[in-house]
Amino acid sequence: MTKLDVSLVVEEQWQSIREALIEANVDIHQELDETLLSNYSPHSEIPINLMSVFSFMDLIVPKLTSEQFQYVALTSARKNAVNAIKMMEFDECTTVKQALISYCRQCTHIMTDTTLTIGSFAGSSWFMCARPYSEQPRYPLTESYGLFLYRELIAQFSGTEWKPSQLALRNFNAQHIDDATCLPCPVVYLGQEFYGFKVEDEVLQLPLKLRPYTSTESVFKNTDVNFSLALTYVVLAHLGEDVVTLKKLSKITQLSTRTIQRRLEEAGTNFTSLYDKIILDEAKRLLVSSKQKVSDISYHLGYSNPSAFTRFFKLKKGLTPKQYRTHHIKKH
Repeated sequence: MTKLDVSLVVEEQWQSIREALIEANVDIHQELDETLLSNYSPHSEIPINLMSVFSFMDLIVPKLTSEQFQYVALTSARKNAVNAIKMMEFDECTTVKQALISYCRQCTHIMTDTTLTIGSFAGSSWFMCARPYSEQPRYPLTESYGLFLYRELIAQFSGTEWKPSQLALRNFNAQHIDDATCLPCPVVYLGQEFYGFKVEDEVLQLPLKLRPYTSTESVFKNTDVNFSLALTYVVLAHLGEDVVTLKKLSKITQLSTRTIQRRLEEAGTNFTSLYDKIILDEAKRLLVSSKQKVSDISYHLGYSNPSAFTRFFKLKKGLTPKQYRTHHIKKH
């Protein structure tokens, strides 16, 4: 396995962060001058000074709005996820899990103070990033960027719009986490020895896709993705906006309703069955992991009448949502 050029990786990451800051309308000239990064040229033979980048981030992070913070973390992470796929070798990998393990190994000599692993936590498989905690201003952005980057890698590897439902943070608060990072109302473990997220075994076992997916449309135009699972994450991403109908999915995926139905039939299901399963699974997760009222959960899942949600849930589980929540709390 060919080792990565460390200086090239650092340069790619710096350029993507700088571009994201400019796109977010952040004035960075003073901070560049103070850290001497204004003298840096991408074409220079001298590699970029990582400590200068850290100093720059410590200066720039406090002046970011929450919107700019999230934009910079998300945009730069997406670019660097694609860059990582292009720069690394995954020839012998056939599943998402194998690709993630390979990614962790290839990163070991770059991130000298960080260990990346696929391990076990809270009874499930997790992607873990263990690195020293810091009180420096850059740390929340680093953690947010890392979560975006690793989540984007899994989405790229799996050909889905995957998002985690459980997070672990080194930080002792989750103020830098929003809905772009994960599914709504995640389980969040604060102050851990690592940051990362739970990855479902069904996602880890998916066949590896190495084609860069830049939009929902490009995912669904390819016939080799796990269609029903990819569609599941699209539905989850749009819950709470409105009722996710077949017509709405057609518009999102740029596929005809008939094509969606046909590909679901090929996967051994249909839209009604898949949608019911998504709603039921998400309802169970929210009832257990959040303190939201049942009525609020029902609205999030697209029900205009909470009683209709209660009838649906009881039909499927034999318990009302409140009974299910109470039973689970007593059980655990």
